[in-house]
Amino acid sequence: MIASLFGPLKVEVDGVCLGPDDFHGAKPRQLLEILLVQRGRALTKDRLCELLWEESLPNNPKATLENYVSILRRQLDPGIIATVSGGYRIVSDRVDLDLDHFDGLFARGSVDGYRGALRLVRGDVLEGEPAGWARRIRERYRQRHLDALLELAWAALQESDADTAEVLAEEALQLDLAAERAYAVLMLAAYARDRYSKALRLANACREAMALEFGADPSPWFEQLHRSLLEGVDSAAVLAAATG
Repeated sequence: MIASLFGPLKVEVDGVCLGPDDFHGAKPRQLLEILLVQRGRALTKDRLCELLWEESLPNNPKATLENYVSILRRQLDPGIIATVSGGYRIVSDRVDLDLDHFDGLFARGSVDGYRGALRLVRGDVLEGEPAGWARRIRERYRQRHLDALLELAWAALQESDADTAEVLAEEALQLDLAAERAYAVLMLAAYARDRYSKALRLANACREAMALEFGADPSPWFEQLHRSLLEGVDSAAVLAAATG
């Protein structure tokens, strides 16, 4: 089974593609999403019921849960969801999951790894899923997406590719309007092109965004970068100090 959690849930079984509306309701779909997110770790029936219904449990929730498992097994493959003592788990070696590929590429910590990881991103993880457990996993991968963009942006700056650095930093700001490192990349890219006034405007934009988001000033590192730009330090020296 091939499963994608970037964007809305997408599953392929024996050449048949299933989307988020193909699981006989929201709860069976959410159950599959929860088990996939756990990557083969077992969850008890009590824990699954808690995640699925939070504080609004139906009558006889465990029986309802067992019915959902039966629905999924008929749709997917009886061997994909294993019964364990008191609960269930996904048999991970029978699932090709995009998050696993993303994590492996991201963990390399290299330009090629980050590029490969970004090619897998087709939206937020479990896009549109409102449950609390989904929001937590979504934020985790949104941060990794942001980190990958910024690592590539810094690498582009060091290669004197201001155009690419700027594109990546702008994309990072779409994920987090208060991403200090994204503003720093944009400032350095502007400074490298002798666009000093733009660099200084970006510094002020970062300060305003951080005040609005966190009620705080930028970090001392960012303030030092700003001072270097104000003092007209050579652009190569500023970049070396910022990325060294």
